[in-house]
Formats: sequence, structure tokens, C-alpha cells
Amino acid sequence: MLGITYEKVDFNDLEAVKDKIKNAEITSALVQITRQLPSDSYEAETVVKTIKELRPDILVITDDNYSVFKNR
Repeated sequence: MLGITYEKVDFNDLEAVKDKIKNAEITSALVQITRQLPSDSYEAETVVKTIKELRPDILVITDDNYSVFKNR
């Protein structure tokens, strides 16, 4: 609808993130701050830093819509 194409990558696999950033035509990235699955282990800060170190031109958008509902 908006002409946006997307690429998926597993944030739990930092090498996959690096590969995707280096080899795909990426202009922006959406990083969910709140992990979506119990098996998720990524640190959002590390993912964002990795993206920006490799491609400082990429706009990184963070999303934490559901964090208010999650408790320890």
C-alpha cells in the first residue's frame, strides 16, 4: 500500500543482523524493545548499536507498545 518492502532478520542472531545490514538495501529498521517470545534473548541496545555502527545512515525506529503490559 505504501510501497514499503521489508526484510526479516532474527535479532537473537547478531551475525544474521550484521549480514542483513551489510547485504540488503536497508533505509530504516524497526526494533521491538519488548521481546515478543519467551525464547527471545536479544538486547535491543546491542541490536541498535550494531545497526548504527555498520550503517549510520539507517533510521532506527523502536517500538515498545506492549511493555506496559509485561511484568516480572
